[in-house]
Amino acid sequence: MGRALEDEGIRVEAREFGYTASHQIAVNVATYGGGVAVAQRLEANDILVNYNLLPRDTEPRNPSGLRIGVQEMTRYGMREGDMQRLAGLMADAIKGKTVIDAVHTLRASFQRLEYV
Repeated sequence: MGRALEDEGIRVEAREFGYTASHQIAVNVATYGGGVAVAQRLEANDILVNYNLLPRDTEPRNPSGLRIGVQEMTRYGMREGDMQRLAGLMADAIKGKTVIDAVHTLRASFQRLEYV
C-alpha cells in the first residue's frame, strides 16, 4: 500500500527505511490541504482514515498527515493487487476526485471474513 501510494504521488513518511510490512502507513498530505481536509474528502468517498500529526507539525489542530490502517481489509481478503487498486482510489480522492462508486464496487468484492 505504501509503495502504491508513493507511486500515485502521495508522500509516504519514513519511506527511506523501506515500506512497512505492517498494516499502518503515515502519509503527508500537506500539499493537498492538510490532514483534516483530506480525511474529510476521503470520508465523503467512504474511505475512513485518521488525520494525524507528523513529526515536523507544530499546530495540533492543523496536522499535515494521515494514518492509514488497512488491517480490516486484509481480514476481508484484500491482497497486494487489491491494495494497489485501493491506493489508486485513495490518491484520486486525495487529489479531489469523486470515487465513491468505484470504492463501493471494490468493497463489494470483499464481504466474507477470511482471517478471524
